[in-house]
Amino acid sequence: MSKEEEKTEEDILMETLSTLEQMPEVTEEVMEMEEPEEPTEPGEEEEFEGTLSPTLAELDESRHPKDKTVCETCPNAVWFVQPNEVKCYCRVMFLIVWSNKEPNQFLACDGEYLGDE
Repeated sequence: MSKEEEKTEEDILMETLSTLEQMPEVTEEVMEMEEPEEPTEPGEEEEFEGTLSPTLAELDESRHPKDKTVCETCPNAVWFVQPNEVKCYCRVMFLIVWSNKEPNQFLACDGEYLGDE
């Protein structure tokens, strides 16, 4: 490409602006449809889709996680109960991800989708 054929920064900027001007206008209706969800504050109740773990379902509510976690309904979570402790083992991360002594609040995780292929 010769120097005469090379685009200057101004040419590139003008092309970009022209492209932006051709884009469809975003209406209020579209903006309302795509309104982002408000983040969950720590300690705020979060509802997760899915079936509650059978072990947690049988367990007294006072021993459930106080701050809801996605692990409660995850098919890859293995909940187990000991006399003084409740724990959750993740079969995807190979870790104890929750216990009443070390409560971690997972709000989202891709692990629940593994195996759905």
